[in-house]
Amino acid sequence: MNLQNEKKGNSSTLILLCILTILGNAFLILKGIISFLILLNSNDTRSHETITNINLVFFIEFITYIGSITGAIIMLNGKRVGHLIYQISGLVYLISTALYAIFCFLLIIGIVVGLLQLVYMGICLLFMILFFFQKNNLQ
Repeated sequence: MNLQNEKKGNSSTLILLCILTILGNAFLILKGIISFLILLNSNDTRSHETITNINLVFFIEFITYIGSITGAIIMLNGKRVGHLIYQISGLVYLISTALYAIFCFLLIIGIVVGLLQLVYMGICLLFMILFFFQKNNLQ
């Protein structure tokens, strides 16, 4: 029996991570839509530059959520390219969220929103590390 030609099976940990990723990012998309609508109603108190920056962050986050969901679905099918898509989406998310957290701390929204961004970053980083250790279960 040639073990190299056998298809690698997804581990239960990988499957759980993928399902949690899909559910979590779907929740984050919903949170983002609600937050965007709330901020839309309070735009009269913000400068045009601030509104543009917030909209850019929402757009980038939305793209990374879709990328993470796509990567997780592909990983559920046992493909390693899904891991690459997920990791790139996660890295872009970490960078944009870090910049947004700094923006919140320094300029507009305040410490509470900035701290929430750090929590989201921590969760993303944890999942990126957990997926990294599962990539050997993918083709």
